[in-house]
Amino acid sequence: MSRGVYVRTATIRQGISLGLMGNSRHLGYTHSEETRAKMQANHKGTTGYHHTGAHKQLMSKLLSGKGNGMYGRTEALNPNWQGGTSGYSWNFLSTIRERIRDRDNHTCQLCGMPEAECLRVLDVHHIDYNSKNDSWDNLISLCPPCHGTTQANRKYWQFYFMKKPTEENTNGQ
Repeated sequence: MSRGVYVRTATIRQGISLGLMGNSRHLGYTHSEETRAKMQANHKGTTGYHHTGAHKQLMSKLLSGKGNGMYGRTEALNPNWQGGTSGYSWNFLSTIRERIRDRDNHTCQLCGMPEAECLRVLDVHHIDYNSKNDSWDNLISLCPPCHGTTQANRKYWQFYFMKKPTEENTNGQ
């Protein structure tokens, strides 16, 4: 056998399969009451990732100002700098967003939440994820939680919104 090459026999593969079957990530496993009590006692007084309030304050102090690796790295010195452009056209930022919200009656087009119930104005989402494409039928109003949801699995959401009928299409315009 060559170095780094391991051939698994049928018996070994079957053993691995049986070992993983139904046991992956403890699916269906529940802790006993005694274990739960121990875990709860162990976590008492901690917040977040086991950091107490005092420790969080210390970390904040150490990482602020000159202790922060990004301190003083503005504009071109910042690794995320893209030349001072946002990627959105001025027309989109100044007028189109509000017109799209008006078209959609200031309501999220995914969950139906009215803008008045949101903590801020509705986001305007580019269906094809191209910030340069400001065409009327490529934009849709979404509440912040739904907009965040659409940032993952982009192909699914692009297909979903492309197939969704708009008011203009249903009114025959």
